[in-house]
Amino acid sequence: MVLLVLIIVVLILALIALIAIVSYRFYRKARVARSGPSKSPAIQRNQAVSDKLETETKEAGDIGMINCEYCGSLIPQTAWTCPNCGASRRK
Repeated sequence: MVLLVLIIVVLILALIALIAIVSYRFYRKARVARSGPSKSPAIQRNQAVSDKLETETKEAGDIGMINCEYCGSLIPQTAWTCPNCGASRRK
């Protein structure tokens, strides 16, 4: 008889724990949906670096890029030497 009562108590506690876990998951999902995805500081830094590179790329596109005659890498038209191989540009 005591064993039966103990089994019922354990089952009830397991059911309560399961309900708590499911409720927390729904709460968390609803909270994230309301506030949008939260970004960690590392993700925010990466986004800032990506935005900066995108801006620099757009600016580089405004300057005009040409291929280095020696190594073939893209260099700005205003550069005197290639930043990749160090070769001097002929004019």
